[in-house]
Amino acid sequence: MFTVFNYFILAVLFSLIPEGRGNCRNLKFTNFHKSDYRLENHTVRTIEVADEGLCMLQCYLEPNCVSYNFCKIKQASGKHKCDLNSATIEHDEDLVKYESCIYRQAENACAKNSCKNNATCQAGFTDRDYQCLCALGSGFEGHNCDKDIDECTNGTHKCDMNADCHNTPGSYKCTCKDGFQGNGTDCTQRFNTAVFTNLGKSDSQGPDSVGSHYTGQDHNGQVTVSSGIQLWNVPHTGEYRIEAVGASGGYGQNSVINGGRGARMIGNFMLTKDEIISILVGQKGIRGGVNKNTGGGGGGSFVVRGNNIPLIIAGGGGGIKNMSEQHPGCDASINTTGNAGSNSPLGSGGSNGHGGNANGQSPGGGGGGFYGNGQGASSGSGRGGKGYLQGGRGGHARGGFGGGGGFRSGNRGAGGGGGYSGGNGAADEQFSCGGGGGSFNNGTNQQNECCLNSNKHGRVIITFLQ
Repeated sequence: MFTVFNYFILAVLFSLIPEGRGNCRNLKFTNFHKSDYRLENHTVRTIEVADEGLCMLQCYLEPNCVSYNFCKIKQASGKHKCDLNSATIEHDEDLVKYESCIYRQAENACAKNSCKNNATCQAGFTDRDYQCLCALGSGFEGHNCDKDIDECTNGTHKCDMNADCHNTPGSYKCTCKDGFQGNGTDCTQRFNTAVFTNLGKSDSQGPDSVGSHYTGQDHNGQVTVSSGIQLWNVPHTGEYRIEAVGASGGYGQNSVINGGRGARMIGNFMLTKDEIISILVGQKGIRGGVNKNTGGGGGGSFVVRGNNIPLIIAGGGGGIKNMSEQHPGCDASINTTGNAGSNSPLGSGGSNGHGGNANGQSPGGGGGGFYGNGQGASSGSGRGGKGYLQGGRGGHARGGFGGGGGFRSGNRGAGGGGGYSGGNGAADEQFSCGGGGGSFNNGTNQQNECCLNSNKHGRVIITFLQ
């Protein structure tokens, strides 16, 4: 039986009881109790107290407590064990015989539990004698946690800026907008196929900027340009099919055929989201304004990942002087070694990723390779094309960007094509051509062919597979 002093202590400390939504707690203990019983499976915490009055006080102070078990036998500490419970005997199956303990309960408005959607009911608060603590992140609010929160309207959703928010009961759904894909909280521009071009640039130097060339295409906004090389930010991790086509060589005005043709190389590659892929699109060689009977070599097209690791490279065609029919040495090679051209003094083309040679009388410049420059004159025209690692500039005069060798002025030797290994520059003969550049493919499911591109710039086409 409690003393007057016990109740006085409870009254004095009432102001210390935690508030719920701005209301003090008014927990009313009933006269009902059960000696030699305790409630199990609903204990919030167990403490030690000096007497039962303090056990009751601790139940007041614990917002989730509506009953307690007080054990009369003292512990080794000299205090009594006190279990604070979150339920009353509406769970009578959990009220078990336990000698020397007493079970006592308060009026429990939470027994009927009007709280919804997994909210926690706390008795003794507000003028309704209970309050509901809505589950964190449940998406509900209100007195009984049954009022849906419209996260889409109040701006608490986590949808991506490129997604639409749709409110649902207790939650919301994010859906990527048209043209974007993802899970709704992370939406990236949808990517199917991208065609990389020369961006309107011609001659020996690469483009300065993307401009509006890719507007409305899948890779719009994903590409920047540095020193003529296009830097593409991969939008998704997965498998891509890459097609690289080398540029054609230039040709003299008296040639019946166009310049040497570029190679077409196709392969599948695994790429990682946000890695940067470097793409050099080869530009075709050009005939001179005065020296109209010869032409520069075509540039190779290069696709390279970080740390200068080549993925796929398509050789460019050799420049042509006064040719009347196709010659295989003028076209790009699907092998890594560059071609020698049409006439015997040329020897073999470049190999192992190096530039082509410039042999014979008054030759054009050799095409640049991946690792090194093509051979050629040290001054004036007939210079070798630059290797990819050296910037890929076409040789003077009129070698295409991508390592195309320059022709020799005075209507003399034509330039070799750029590529993984450069093609040789042509010697000054009446009917001759520079050798086409070599190619490289490190992909799977390869499809490689020579002689596709005639009188055109190169291109790179990238398609997302999965």
